[in-house]
Amino acid sequence: MIIAGSLLHFTYEWSGGNQLVALFSAASESVWEHSKLFLLPLAIMAVIEYIKVRDLARVLWTVLVQLVFMVGFITVFFYTYTGAFGFENVIIDISSFIVAVVLGQMVALHMLKSKSKPLVNKYLSAAALVAIFFMFAVFTFNPPALPIFTQHDPAVQAKQ
Repeated sequence: MIIAGSLLHFTYEWSGGNQLVALFSAASESVWEHSKLFLLPLAIMAVIEYIKVRDLARVLWTVLVQLVFMVGFITVFFYTYTGAFGFENVIIDISSFIVAVVLGQMVALHMLKSKSKPLVNKYLSAAALVAIFFMFAVFTFNPPALPIFTQHDPAVQAKQ
């Protein structure tokens, strides 16, 4: 997930700005766009997890929790460190992505091994995941005027 997500940071640029690639790659340097780096690797992992576990409700619930956790982690981490220290650093950003993936995988492993029943059924989990993917698609092309959707890149900001 770390390697695939890291490569997805560049695929939009490598594609020459292809709109289809923008749906699952970072199309700008916003926190929101960087959250999409989890989507495709997580979808692939979900297929692998389903093949191993054969419990669709558990896999969908796990993917939902993992996605919300990882996106929440990098978002909270980014705004906490930039707000507290007043600077941005690409090494810290990359590190937070790696930590989010590692912690997210630990959460997923625990959930998949757990004998407890998922908190919501497979239909609610699937509906929530579809809604999240839909939001990523819509906000890629029509981002609201909120800080999470604005460009956060010190090199770009220095040029402005």
